[in-house]
Amino acid sequence: MYERTAGDIELIKEIVSWFESQLPIFENKIIEISSKNDLNEIAFFCHRIKSSVGTLSFDILYEKLNFLEQEAKKNNTLIDYNIEILFIFTSLKEHLTELKIHLKL
Repeated sequence: MYERTAGDIELIKEIVSWFESQLPIFENKIIEISSKNDLNEIAFFCHRIKSSVGTLSFDILYEKLNFLEQEAKKNNTLIDYNIEILFIFTSLKEHLTELKIHLKL
C-alpha cells in the first residue's frame, strides 16, 4: 500500500477510514444479492468491490473476488457464493484490523 500511495500516510489513513466506513454497506448489499442467487448481480458487485480491495493491497482477497466474479459470469451454480462471500468479508475485517495495527492508525 505504501507503493500505491507513494508513502503518503494521510492518504492511507483516508483510504482505510473510507473503506472501513463502507464495509458494512458493502456487506449488507452483497448478502442481499447473494441470497437471491442472482449471478449477474454477484458478478457486478464482486467487480465493484475488488478495486477497493486491490487498493488496500489485499491481493489474495482481490484474487478471490476476481475468481468469484468470473465464475458468476460463467453462470457457475456449483459454487456456494454465500459461504465464499462470508469468508471474504470475515477476512476483510481481519485484514483491516491488522493493517490499522501495523500502520498505528
